[in-house]
Amino acid sequence: MEYFKLQVWQESYKIAACVYRLMRGCKDYGFKDQISRSAVSIPSNIAKGSCGELLTQLMLAREFGYIEPNKANEVIENTQLLGKKLAKLIQYRSGQVREEVGNYSDY
Repeated sequence: MEYFKLQVWQESYKIAACVYRLMRGCKDYGFKDQISRSAVSIPSNIAKGSCGELLTQLMLAREFGYIEPNKANEVIENTQLLGKKLAKLIQYRSGQVREEVGNYSDY
């Protein structure tokens, strides 16, 4: 699968790059590392769980004053929309994976 052609991958890539830029000057290195890792995990794994993790960390970054509220709100909104798209992708892909029913009565 050419995942980089997926809209969710492209959007998550942009969010990850944005988070890195926003956190560039943050001196809370533990928090900066954690939020950066979760942001990068989304496009790396097309991971809905990482999207939820990033959403929480963005809210905390806004609360702690690490990201200005207007910019944080924008990235939070984009991350929420991405989470919905990832859920739809998962739902779609789940419908595509079907196990053939085997006839086990012969064994």
